[in-house]
Amino acid sequence: MTSRGSKWGGWATAAVLLVSAATAARADMVVIATTAPEVTLGERVPDGTRLEVPDGAQVTLISADGSTLTVEAPGGVVGGASSSGGQRSIIDALQRVIQQEENVGGVGATRSASPAACAGVDDVLTLLKKGCEREAAARLKELAGTLSPSLYLGAQRPGSRPAFRLGEPIDITVQTNFDAYVYCFHEGSDGSTTRLVPLAGTAPRMEANKPAKLAGDLGQFGALVASEPSGIDRLACFASESDLAGEAGDILGGSPSLGKGAIDGRIRQAFAGDHDGRSAAGTLELEILQ
Repeated sequence: MTSRGSKWGGWATAAVLLVSAATAARADMVVIATTAPEVTLGERVPDGTRLEVPDGAQVTLISADGSTLTVEAPGGVVGGASSSGGQRSIIDALQRVIQQEENVGGVGATRSASPAACAGVDDVLTLLKKGCEREAAARLKELAGTLSPSLYLGAQRPGSRPAFRLGEPIDITVQTNFDAYVYCFHEGSDGSTTRLVPLAGTAPRMEANKPAKLAGDLGQFGALVASEPSGIDRLACFASESDLAGEAGDILGGSPSLGKGAIDGRIRQAFAGDHDGRSAAGTLELEILQ
């Protein structure tokens, strides 16, 4: 298990905490960012629950005292601050604020107390206690923007190198924890490299914390199928807050055929540059069997 924790509340970040299952009397936590397709934004995770996280994904949760916990593959036991009636009500409010923003689309969808009660308050937990849910939602959105950018790339079969026989369908899911343009490439076992997303035109823009299918949602092509030659294929996806078409035109424009061994060559070089905003990358190996 890999997990990271921190204390967030008036915009001060404390030292890293190691959160263990042995901590007593802890409370539920709420998901504020996720690249795990089976874990949804705003999901309430009960104290003591083992959260399963697939290879390459991560989930960040917040507790009633403002501490956060990031859980990476293969997962870990979730638990937050010591439980009390007041803190349970804060967890209820956190979940409500996140789910309202996600489902209705914007912090304006949440309710709020009078402007005077909320003025000058920066701490999200204090805002929730005062009933300032609209302002708390804005603060939570800012918090999510400070998290390390992450991109998940996985198949319908678990592991970092799932195996498929020739002719079997391959269902690929991509997910980021920030709004981003996404670019994906395939490299066969013979090194032949193809740009899959975008095949042409502008790159699709992914919404944070929501899974998307490589074939269908992102790519302008049909279902992926395991095909010759057999061996180890690779997929690589890159996500960026800014559209990189103007900076990597030789990779993102023109023919989608990019020659041999391009993922570790000019593709990585193009995306390793100094670009505006956050960025993340993910790779996945596919074993193609006879």
